[in-house]
Amino acid sequence: MNARFLKAIEDGNLTAVRFFLSNELLLDPRGASFLEMKAYAESHCPGLYDTSDEIDYPDDEKAWNKDFLYRIKNDLERHFTKERLSMYEKVSKVVLKEKGDYLARVESAQNGEERETLPSQKVSVEKSNSRPYMGLLITGLFVVVLGLLFKVKALCIIGCLVCVLDAIVLLIKSSKR
Repeated sequence: MNARFLKAIEDGNLTAVRFFLSNELLLDPRGASFLEMKAYAESHCPGLYDTSDEIDYPDDEKAWNKDFLYRIKNDLERHFTKERLSMYEKVSKVVLKEKGDYLARVESAQNGEERETLPSQKVSVEKSNSRPYMGLLITGLFVVVLGLLFKVKALCIIGCLVCVLDAIVLLIKSSKR
């Protein structure tokens, strides 16, 4: 849990505690960290919730969007009730589902469970795999130039062979992809 959240609870700052709770769902709509924070706040903050005022929100998920989510968040800031917080949790999980899915994929990738790359990342991986061969190519060309400068045929031949071998290896590697 966030140290500032724990400090707000320790200080009895209900406004800050409520703010942290409602923002946690925007940061991670999957809800695990939110549920942990909520349980901790409920057990350590008497008076966390205001009395219910029976505001009615639509249950139709098709009507839920970001504007509706922020409307509930604003309502929570004015009147923090269990019912509103519960509705806010449900709506955030639906409206911010893509973000939750993305966070799950990132977390899985960081744990080594799955590796998902964007097309631009694949290109950089391919480039980094060919770097050693680019070094050989440059070295071969350098040897050819030295051979021409010093008029040593053996250096020209060796440099050309290195370049040709490098090109063959690169072609074989790229055909396997």
